[in-house]
Amino acid sequence: MRDIARATSPVEVDRAGNKAMDRFDALLLIGEIDLAQAGDWAMQACHKATDMLLLIREADKGAAEAGDAQGGD
Repeated sequence: MRDIARATSPVEVDRAGNKAMDRFDALLLIGEIDLAQAGDWAMQACHKATDMLLLIREADKGAAEAGDAQGGD
């Protein structure tokens, strides 16, 4: 998971979240899922995106600390 976080920018995470929401909307419109199911999926996607962003922040902080330890800017 940490490798994925390092390779994924916050913009990509946001884009993936928006794409997922578009799919939920489409499924709701055609009646394939109900609102409760869509809400549950949206909440799961939100939690996963939040976890990913926290991992990215942790990786960035670790990289900054490693740079400081090596005398970097």
